[in-house]
Amino acid sequence: MEPLELWHAIIDAEAAFHNEHGEPPQVLHLPVLLAYDLAKLRRDVMGELADQVMRQGIKVYEENGLLGVPVKLLRDGSTDFRFE
Repeated sequence: MEPLELWHAIIDAEAAFHNEHGEPPQVLHLPVLLAYDLAKLRRDVMGELADQVMRQGIKVYEENGLLGVPVKLLRDGSTDFRFE
């Protein structure tokens, strides 16, 4: 999946979770490999977060979250993200 497609899939999945559960998810479990794909997105897509990732690495996702949802980076070799 291309980085922009991944970003759109995450947005859609967050909206679906919220719709299904009536509340936003508590955490996004994001595999490291997908986090690196998101790191390829530029400022025009990710805003200031893209600049921070370029300077500090993907740990920024855990520090700042995505879409207002805390992120837990998965280092277990998984390839699918999920909301809880």
